[in-house]
Amino acid sequence: MTLQDHAGDYSITPVEERVHIAVDDAEVVSSSKALRLSRPGQPDRIYVPMEEIRADLLLATDDHRDTDLGEIHLYTIRSATTTVEKGAEYVSETAPGAEALHDHVHFLTGKVEYKLTEK
Repeated sequence: MTLQDHAGDYSITPVEERVHIAVDDAEVVSSSKALRLSRPGQPDRIYVPMEEIRADLLLATDDHRDTDLGEIHLYTIRSATTTVEKGAEYVSETAPGAEALHDHVHFLTGKVEYKLTEK
C-alpha cells in the first residue's frame, strides 16, 4: 500500500509487519492493520484500529485534547495483571490530512512494549 495521508510535517503509512503490543509482559493486541505516523526528528508512532482491540482492554477517561491530528481522548489500559493510567490515546475526530487515523489507538511508548513480526 502507498502513502495514505500527508499533512504538514507528518506522514501516515501502513505498517508492513504485524504489530504486537504487550502490557506487563502479556500480549494485549496483535494487528496486521496498524498505521505508522512519522514526523521529522521524532520517533515513529504506531496506531492500531479500535476494531482490533478487545472492548474490555480500554477504559475511557475524561481527559481529551485537541492536537494537529484532531481530537485525542486518553484511555486507561486494563489487562489481567495491571492497570496503566492514561496509557493510550484514541483519535476520535481527525484534522484534515489525518483522516486515516480516525478510530485508531496509539499505546504510549514507555507504558507498553511493541514488537514487530512478519505478517
